[in-house]
Amino acid sequence: MMKLLSNIRLLISVALFSVVTSFLVSFFRGQWQWHWFGISGSIMTICGVILTIRPIFRLGLKKRIKAQNTIDGGSLEPTPEETDMDRQSDLDHKASQVGAVLAILGTIIWGYGDLVGRLLN
Repeated sequence: MMKLLSNIRLLISVALFSVVTSFLVSFFRGQWQWHWFGISGSIMTICGVILTIRPIFRLGLKKRIKAQNTIDGGSLEPTPEETDMDRQSDLDHKASQVGAVLAILGTIIWGYGDLVGRLLN
């Protein structure tokens, strides 16, 4: 389950799918159904928050704390483990940036999504 929550593409897909689907449902159902679009913002926010703390889901809390407190000088030629660790660190950084954007957009949709119906009518 923890590895599933560290999958960047899956979380972005879930967030976008929920927002787009709820927007279409709200648009075709009429003006009183726009609360579904607003609610989908909460799903996007949750996905964004999970992405920002991806290292905790990927490693677990104890390993993450240990990794933060360990200073490793490395070796002359990077080992496969070091190469993978660097790649995962880059992915964590990108996930954190994308997660922050999703959390901000999701919060805006969550707070003001029901007003979109009023603007479109």
